[in-house]
Amino acid sequence: MRDSGPPIDLSQQLANIAELDSDLANLLTQHGPPEARQRPSGFAALLYIIVEQQVSVASGQAIWARVKGSGPLEPERYATLDDETLAGMGLSRPKIRYARALARAVLDRSLDVDAIEQMSDDEARAHMTQVLGIGDWTVDIYLLFSLARDDIWPVGDLAVREALREAKGLDERPDAVTMTAIAEPWRPWRSAAAHILWRHYRWLRAGSRR
Repeated sequence: MRDSGPPIDLSQQLANIAELDSDLANLLTQHGPPEARQRPSGFAALLYIIVEQQVSVASGQAIWARVKGSGPLEPERYATLDDETLAGMGLSRPKIRYARALARAVLDRSLDVDAIEQMSDDEARAHMTQVLGIGDWTVDIYLLFSLARDDIWPVGDLAVREALREAKGLDERPDAVTMTAIAEPWRPWRSAAAHILWRHYRWLRAGSRR
Protein backbone atom coordinates (compact mmCIF):
# COMPACT_ATOMS: atom_id res chain seq x y z
CA MET A 1 0.00 0.00 0.00
CA ARG A 2 0.98 3.64 -0.35
CA ASP A 3 3.10 5.23 2.37
CA SER A 4 0.51 7.92 3.04
CA GLY A 5 -2.95 9.12 2.13
CA PRO A 6 -3.78 11.79 -0.45
CA PRO A 7 -0.93 14.27 -1.04
CA ILE A 8 -0.90 17.30 1.25
CA ASP A 9 -0.90 20.70 -0.45
CA LEU A 10 2.66 21.86 -1.21
CA SER A 11 2.19 25.09 0.74
CA GLN A 12 1.53 23.09 3.92
CA GLN A 13 4.52 20.85 3.24
CA LEU A 14 6.72 23.92 2.84
CA ALA A 15 5.44 25.32 6.15
CA ASN A 16 6.25 22.02 7.82
CA ILE A 17 9.79 22.00 6.42
CA ALA A 18 10.38 25.61 7.48
CA GLU A 19 9.62 24.61 11.06
CA LEU A 20 12.12 21.75 10.86
CA ASP A 21 15.12 23.52 9.30
CA SER A 22 16.11 27.18 9.62
CA ASP A 23 18.33 27.10 6.50
CA LEU A 24 15.45 25.95 4.34
CA ALA A 25 13.19 28.48 6.03
CA ASN A 26 15.69 31.18 5.03
CA LEU A 27 15.61 29.99 1.42
CA LEU A 28 11.82 30.21 1.43
CA THR A 29 12.05 33.77 2.70
CA GLN A 30 14.73 34.63 0.15
CA HIS A 31 13.09 33.15 -2.96
CA GLY A 32 9.44 32.73 -2.05
CA PRO A 33 7.61 29.40 -2.32
CA PRO A 34 8.47 27.16 -5.27
CA GLU A 35 5.74 26.22 -7.69
CA ALA A 36 4.19 22.77 -7.63
CA ARG A 37 5.38 21.14 -10.87
CA GLN A 38 2.85 18.35 -11.27
CA ARG A 39 3.35 16.13 -14.33
CA PRO A 40 1.15 13.43 -15.84
CA SER A 41 1.89 9.81 -15.02
CA GLY A 42 2.35 6.81 -17.28
CA PHE A 43 4.52 5.83 -20.23
CA ALA A 44 5.03 9.32 -21.70
CA ALA A 45 6.05 10.74 -18.32
CA LEU A 46 8.66 8.02 -17.83
CA LEU A 47 9.93 8.49 -21.37
CA TYR A 48 10.35 12.20 -20.65
CA ILE A 49 12.39 11.45 -17.53
CA ILE A 50 14.61 9.09 -19.52
CA VAL A 51 15.18 11.88 -22.05
CA GLU A 52 16.18 14.18 -19.15
CA GLN A 53 18.80 11.78 -17.79
CA GLN A 54 22.41 13.01 -17.83
CA VAL A 55 21.75 16.12 -19.95
CA SER A 56 21.20 19.80 -19.24
CA VAL A 57 17.69 21.17 -18.85
CA ALA A 58 17.98 22.99 -22.17
CA SER A 59 19.20 19.90 -24.02
CA GLY A 60 16.51 17.74 -22.45
CA GLN A 61 13.79 20.18 -23.48
CA ALA A 62 15.12 20.39 -27.03
CA ILE A 63 15.22 16.61 -27.43
CA TRP A 64 11.78 16.23 -25.86
CA ALA A 65 10.34 18.75 -28.32
CA ARG A 66 11.59 16.56 -31.17
CA VAL A 67 10.25 13.42 -29.49
CA LYS A 68 6.80 14.97 -29.03
CA GLY A 69 6.76 16.28 -32.57
CA SER A 70 7.64 12.92 -34.07
CA GLY A 71 4.29 11.24 -33.44
CA PRO A 72 2.15 9.58 -30.75
CA LEU A 73 3.79 8.97 -27.37
CA GLU A 74 2.51 5.40 -27.13
CA PRO A 75 4.41 2.28 -26.02
CA GLU A 76 3.12 0.32 -29.04
CA ARG A 77 4.96 2.74 -31.31
CA TYR A 78 8.20 2.99 -29.31
CA ALA A 79 8.49 -0.79 -29.03
CA THR A 80 8.87 -1.03 -32.80
CA LEU A 81 10.60 2.21 -33.89
CA ASP A 82 14.01 1.56 -35.46
CA ASP A 83 17.28 2.95 -34.17
CA GLU A 84 17.58 5.48 -36.99
CA THR A 85 14.21 7.05 -36.21
CA LEU A 86 14.92 7.24 -32.48
CA ALA A 87 18.40 8.66 -33.08
CA GLY A 88 16.84 11.29 -35.33
CA MET A 89 14.85 12.51 -32.33
CA GLY A 90 18.12 13.12 -30.49
CA LEU A 91 18.23 9.97 -28.37
CA SER A 92 21.67 8.57 -27.63
CA ARG A 93 22.38 4.89 -28.21
CA PRO A 94 21.80 3.97 -24.53
CA LYS A 95 18.56 5.98 -24.43
CA ILE A 96 17.32 4.23 -27.56
CA ARG A 97 17.67 0.96 -25.66
CA TYR A 98 16.03 2.45 -22.57
CA ALA A 99 13.06 3.85 -24.50
CA ARG A 100 12.45 0.54 -26.23
CA ALA A 101 12.84 -1.42 -22.97
CA LEU A 102 10.36 0.91 -21.26
CA ALA A 103 7.83 0.48 -24.05
CA ARG A 104 8.10 -3.29 -24.03
CA ALA A 105 7.88 -3.46 -20.24
CA VAL A 106 4.69 -1.38 -20.25
CA LEU A 107 3.18 -3.53 -23.01
CA ASP A 108 3.91 -6.85 -21.32
CA ARG A 109 2.99 -5.35 -17.92
CA SER A 110 6.28 -6.27 -16.31
CA LEU A 111 6.06 -2.55 -15.55
CA ASP A 112 2.52 -1.83 -14.38
CA VAL A 113 2.22 1.96 -14.46
CA ASP A 114 -1.32 1.88 -13.07
CA ALA A 115 -0.41 -0.35 -10.13
CA ILE A 116 2.53 1.88 -9.18
CA GLU A 117 0.09 4.53 -7.95
CA GLN A 118 -1.10 2.16 -5.20
CA MET A 119 2.37 0.93 -4.20
CA SER A 120 4.46 2.22 -1.34
CA ASP A 121 7.54 4.22 -2.28
CA ASP A 122 9.81 1.21 -1.63
CA GLU A 123 7.54 -1.16 -3.56
CA ALA A 124 7.40 1.25 -6.49
CA ARG A 125 11.20 1.58 -6.50
CA ALA A 126 11.71 -2.18 -6.52
CA HIS A 127 9.13 -2.61 -9.28
CA MET A 128 10.39 0.18 -11.52
CA THR A 129 14.14 -0.43 -11.28
CA GLN A 130 13.74 -3.86 -12.84
CA VAL A 131 13.40 -2.08 -16.18
CA LEU A 132 16.56 -1.25 -18.13
CA GLY A 133 17.29 2.48 -17.91
CA ILE A 134 15.20 3.15 -14.80
CA GLY A 135 17.42 3.85 -11.82
CA ASP A 136 16.86 5.54 -8.49
CA TRP A 137 16.95 9.07 -9.92
CA THR A 138 14.29 8.25 -12.50
CA VAL A 139 12.12 6.69 -9.79
CA ASP A 140 12.59 9.71 -7.52
CA ILE A 141 11.56 12.18 -10.23
CA TYR A 142 8.54 10.10 -11.22
CA LEU A 143 7.30 9.62 -7.66
CA LEU A 144 7.88 13.26 -6.81
CA PHE A 145 6.48 15.00 -9.89
CA SER A 146 4.04 12.51 -11.43
CA LEU A 147 2.64 10.91 -8.27
CA ALA A 148 3.17 13.85 -5.87
CA ARG A 149 4.62 11.69 -3.10
CA ASP A 150 5.43 13.66 0.05
CA ASP A 151 8.70 12.11 1.18
CA ILE A 152 10.96 11.62 -1.85
CA TRP A 153 14.57 12.71 -1.47
CA PRO A 154 16.57 12.57 -4.76
CA VAL A 155 20.08 12.05 -3.40
CA GLY A 156 21.48 11.54 -6.90
CA ASP A 157 20.24 14.84 -8.32
CA LEU A 158 23.15 17.16 -9.06
CA ALA A 159 21.13 20.35 -8.67
CA VAL A 160 19.78 19.33 -5.26
CA ARG A 161 23.26 18.33 -4.11
CA GLU A 162 24.80 21.64 -5.19
CA ALA A 163 21.99 23.73 -3.70
CA LEU A 164 22.28 21.83 -0.42
CA ARG A 165 26.05 22.36 -0.37
CA GLU A 166 25.58 26.11 -0.70
CA ALA A 167 22.65 26.34 1.70
CA LYS A 168 24.49 24.44 4.43
CA GLY A 169 27.90 26.02 3.78
CA LEU A 170 29.57 22.71 3.01
CA ASP A 171 33.04 22.54 1.48
CA GLU A 172 31.98 20.06 -1.20
CA ARG A 173 28.86 18.54 -2.66
CA PRO A 174 27.46 15.98 -0.23
CA ASP A 175 27.44 12.34 -1.28
CA ALA A 176 24.39 10.12 -0.97
CA VAL A 177 25.20 9.08 2.60
CA THR A 178 25.62 12.68 3.73
CA MET A 179 22.51 13.77 1.83
CA THR A 180 20.48 11.08 3.57
CA ALA A 181 21.81 12.02 6.99
CA ILE A 182 21.15 15.73 6.55
CA ALA A 183 17.59 15.13 5.38
CA GLU A 184 16.65 12.57 8.01
CA PRO A 185 15.05 15.18 10.34
CA TRP A 186 12.90 16.43 7.44
CA ARG A 187 10.84 13.24 7.18
CA PRO A 188 8.08 12.94 6.06
CA TRP A 189 8.32 16.16 3.99
CA ARG A 190 11.57 15.68 2.06
CA SER A 191 9.84 16.29 -1.28
CA ALA A 192 9.16 19.86 -0.18
CA ALA A 193 12.83 20.26 0.71
CA ALA A 194 13.78 19.11 -2.80
CA HIS A 195 11.42 21.70 -4.31
CA ILE A 196 13.04 24.45 -2.20
CA LEU A 197 16.53 23.37 -3.22
CA TRP A 198 15.70 23.15 -6.92
CA ARG A 199 14.41 26.71 -6.71
CA HIS A 200 17.61 27.77 -4.94
CA TYR A 201 19.72 26.06 -7.59
CA ARG A 202 17.98 27.99 -10.37
CA TRP A 203 18.74 31.19 -8.46
CA LEU A 204 22.40 30.18 -8.08
CA ARG A 205 22.66 29.44 -11.80
CA ALA A 206 21.05 32.75 -12.71
CA GLY A 207 23.52 34.58 -10.48
CA SER A 208 26.48 32.84 -12.10
CA ARG A 209 25.42 34.20 -15.50
CA ARG A 210 25.32 37.82 -14.40
